Amino acid sequence: MFSSTSFAEWTKFGSNVKGSTFYLDFARIKINNENIFHWVLRDYLKPDTYGDISSISLQEVDCNIPRKVRKIYATYHTQPMGRGDPSTVSPKTRDWDYPPPNSIGEMITEHVCKHAK
Repeated sequence: MFSSTSFAEWTKFGSNVKGSTFYLDFARIKINNENIFHWVLRDYLKPDTYGDISSISLQEVDCNIPRKVRKIYATYHTQPMGRGDPSTVSPKTRDWDYPPPNSIGEMITEHVCKHAK
């Protein structure tokens, strides 16, 4: 599940209101029991407060209604498209979150749930 992301086939999914662009790796969507695991790459419009310009995260989705999502693992990078060595690695599983309506998070969650069926 935690295989290298350097060989990922990133497909542009969309952007959010802050100008970040999101990519999914459809080839590595995995189903485990009721939940779906997938990778998301995010390119920021401008560097964040830590100087990072992109992130790659493994997310777990519960496709039951209401749908919810949480990050399982994340890396943050000072180069676009998750290139270069990560400046930060966050192996901590976060709490479940409900993506806001009409957000890029909700669109990704809905798409992943439909794709996995």
